[in-house]
Amino acid sequence: MQRNKKIKSLIIPYLFLLPAITILTVLWLYPILYAVWLSFFNLYLMKPGQFSFVGLKNYERFLFRDPLTPIVFNATLVITLGSLVLSILIGLATAMVMKSKTNRFIRSVIITPYAIPTVVVSLITLWIIDPTYGILTYVVHLFTGVKVNMLSNPTLALITILCSFVWKYYPFSTLVLLAALESVPKQFYEAAEIDGASSIQRFIHVTIPSIKPTLLLLILLLTISGFQCFDVIYMVTSGGPSNATNNLVIYTYQNAFTFYRMSYASAIGIFSTFIMLIISILYLRLLGKRE
Repeated sequence: MQRNKKIKSLIIPYLFLLPAITILTVLWLYPILYAVWLSFFNLYLMKPGQFSFVGLKNYERFLFRDPLTPIVFNATLVITLGSLVLSILIGLATAMVMKSKTNRFIRSVIITPYAIPTVVVSLITLWIIDPTYGILTYVVHLFTGVKVNMLSNPTLALITILCSFVWKYYPFSTLVLLAALESVPKQFYEAAEIDGASSIQRFIHVTIPSIKPTLLLLILLLTISGFQCFDVIYMVTSGGPSNATNNLVIYTYQNAFTFYRMSYASAIGIFSTFIMLIISILYLRLLGKRE
C-alpha cells in the first residue's frame, strides 16, 4: 500500500506537467529538430521532385558562397548593437529622470511606445518618413529645400529602422532600470556624499555597480530582441533598399517564403539559433564568474 502511494507521488507531478511538456514539444522542440533535419537536404518547393541529402552544403553556401551574407551580417550587427546601446543609454537616462520625477502622467507617456503594437509603430514610422506628405520630409524640406526619401538610401533606411525599433523598446529598458535604481539603498549615496564624491562619481561608483546584475540581464534580453528584429523591418522596408536592412531573420523568411528554398532557409535559421545559444552561454558564464 505504501509502495503504491510512493509510486503515485512520483508519477502525479509528471502527469500535471504533461500538458506543458506536450505543448513545448509540439510547438518548440519538434520544429527545431525538423529544421535541423531539413537543413541537411536540398528541398526547393519550385522543384518538388528534388529532395536528396547534401550534408553541410547549405551551411557552406551561406557562410562562404552567398554574396548577400556579408550584407546580412552587417545589417544584423548594426541593428543589434545599435538598438542595444541606444536602448540602454536612453532607458537609463529616462529611468533616472523618472526616479526623481514621480508624476504618473509623465511615466505613462514615457512607457506608451512599449504598449503600442509593433504594426502601429511601423505605420507611424511610414507616415513620418513618407516622401510626399511625411512630417519629417516636410521639416527637412523646410530647412534645406530638399525632399528626402529615407527608404531609397541604404544608410538612411538603416537609421530609420534603428530609430523605430529603439523608440518601440526603450521603455522596456526604462522600466527594468527604474526598478533597479529604486532598489539601491539610499545609505550608499549618503556615504558617498559624506566622502565628498561628486554626482558623476556617485553614478560611476555607486549606481552602476549596484544595478550591474540587472544591467547584464537587460543586455542579454535586448541583444536577443535586436537580433530577432523582424516585424519593424518587414513592415517598413522588407529588407531594402539594396538589402541594407536585410538581417538574418528577414533573410531566413525571404528564402523560405519568397524564394521557396526551405532547406537553405532552415540552415540560416539554425545558424542564427546557434549564435544566440553561444551568446546566452557566454552570458551565463559571465554571470557565474561574478557570483
